[in-house]
Amino acid sequence: MTPLPFTYKIKIIMTRKFIDGLHKKEPDGSSNVLISAAATIAQPQPASEQIFIKPKPKKILLKKYLIYFFIIIFVLAPTIYLSRFFFAKKDGKNVLAVLSKINIIKEISNFIASGNKKLAGETDDRINILLLGIGGEGHEGPYLTDTIIIASLKPSQKKVSLVSVPRDLLVPLNPNNWQKINALYTYGLQQDNEDGLTYAKNIIEQTFALPIHYYFLIDFDGFKEIVDYLGGINVDVENSFTDYAYPLTVDPPSWQTVSFEAGWQKMNGDQALKFARSRHGNNGEGSDFARAKRQQKIIMAVKDKIFSFETLLRPTRVAGLFTMLNDYFQTNVQAWEVMRFYELFKDIKDEDVINQVLDDSPNNYLYGQILEDGAYALLPKGGNFSAINNLLENIFQTGIIQAEKAKIKVLNGTTIEGLAYQTALILEAQGLKIISYANAPSQDHETTIIYDLTNGQKEKSLATIKNQISGYVTADLPAYLQEQEAWEKTNANENYQEPDFIIILGQDQLIK
Repeated sequence: MTPLPFTYKIKIIMTRKFIDGLHKKEPDGSSNVLISAAATIAQPQPASEQIFIKPKPKKILLKKYLIYFFIIIFVLAPTIYLSRFFFAKKDGKNVLAVLSKINIIKEISNFIASGNKKLAGETDDRINILLLGIGGEGHEGPYLTDTIIIASLKPSQKKVSLVSVPRDLLVPLNPNNWQKINALYTYGLQQDNEDGLTYAKNIIEQTFALPIHYYFLIDFDGFKEIVDYLGGINVDVENSFTDYAYPLTVDPPSWQTVSFEAGWQKMNGDQALKFARSRHGNNGEGSDFARAKRQQKIIMAVKDKIFSFETLLRPTRVAGLFTMLNDYFQTNVQAWEVMRFYELFKDIKDEDVINQVLDDSPNNYLYGQILEDGAYALLPKGGNFSAINNLLENIFQTGIIQAEKAKIKVLNGTTIEGLAYQTALILEAQGLKIISYANAPSQDHETTIIYDLTNGQKEKSLATIKNQISGYVTADLPAYLQEQEAWEKTNANENYQEPDFIIILGQDQLIK
């Protein structure tokens, strides 16, 4: 690259204070003479230019400036230059058209000037990021978002949450038009003056009442190449499983068998993609819930590899990585923001990550339904997104509660239909695990009673329960409830879970 021509015109106005202490070199080449401001200003100036030599700075300062200079020129400049690529539609059609690169000098200036700037959402201590994955050309439904994850970062606590949203979830485009969430990106591409990412972001913001500050979109081929470029990733496989129907080709359609063994595995790009996308695995790995958990594992493994010394201490690998990200990513994150993200969250560990998956399991937030056209879809329990929105809003508090893993049984002690179910939804939105809800043996309870069977060992869970419902707390479980629990434990199948709290709802819950 030909160096950019620079012309510097520097005009120095010398004051008395500046002139004092300078040395003047005589025209005849004799030794320098110490001069003073008063003497210099008083004497007439010859036509020839006076040459003033400023005293040399201290070596320690000169060394410091040289270090800064080389960092900017040889480390930050190439990284920032290669990292700033933006994506937009080209001629209104192409999905991943690359815009022109921004001048490197401007990038360096922006980076230096951003030293005190904060990320969007950082002032509120909550940064929300939308992560989307598409198949791309050659895959079934190439522009449907096969992966949808809402990531949230909490700078003050160095915490991260990952909430996976199923692609079959119906969301409202408007009050009279609900569509699957995985089609939002495609709809956005079809709208006048809209791009897919902005459209998807806006609908997801409206649906979940959550501001989205940043977004990333990647296609699967790009994901494979990035993982391979990193030298593979290390993933902890929880369960061994085999998928006999992993899609191989679209036209004509064909399938292949993929298998994974439990334990730590080093995966290349192809293996990592199959692990994340498998939908028909055995051994409990065929559900969307299991699939979403695997995708979250892959994200954390890629993060660990990118932030590792192995990667960061190799400038050529960093530069090449940014080039590849340009080819396969769409994002609104700027170069200086990448550096800020790294500074804030480079030390995040697995225990600092809260994982949540939305699905239609009995104790989760969604339920399945067959639509008129025969397609399967998911809808929010209760007919609205309030419980899910509550979960997202309080996700970091929820993470602390989830660590206690309290198991709760809710029993309706009134004649009001659905009271136990509605209460279970409220408690679930706070991160509590409801193992069952049903009617109590009798429906004549006036006061709600919370039976704490943990001997006070799960304080945060109990505090959350008390904050959501009014009631009397006791550790003395009455005989009839002890007998009922003993019967269920004896006659229930292997899925029986012993509760930590049993709640019997009374008439006072109707007043609250």
